[in-house]
Amino acid sequence: MLKNIQEADGIIELIYAYEPLAYFFSIKPLEYWDMSFRDIYMYCEAQSLRKTEEMRKEIQVQEAMTNKLIGASIVQKHPKVVSLMSMFEGLFPKEEEKVQSVEEQLRILRGIMSAEANG
Repeated sequence: MLKNIQEADGIIELIYAYEPLAYFFSIKPLEYWDMSFRDIYMYCEAQSLRKTEEMRKEIQVQEAMTNKLIGASIVQKHPKVVSLMSMFEGLFPKEEEKVQSVEEQLRILRGIMSAEANG
């Protein structure tokens, strides 16, 4: 399905390429053909994001459960734990640590102090 969408040339091919994906996301055929392409695209994108978020939550729950089971294991004292999140790196992008400059810290502190003084 996604390959057809990526390889589509022109709007007509895109409309036909999105059709199976829309059906997968529970749009009925009559609804599909009554919708604008923009509506179809937005609906499929929203459903895709929802499915991805559900998958992320499920992986996090499974990892927590797995870590507890491995930690409670009596077979080994120091078992090797492989993170499920590292196996699905595409779903869990690494967050960059934001480093505040001294000027930013001073500005924030001055704002807090003036809010307390006016408070």
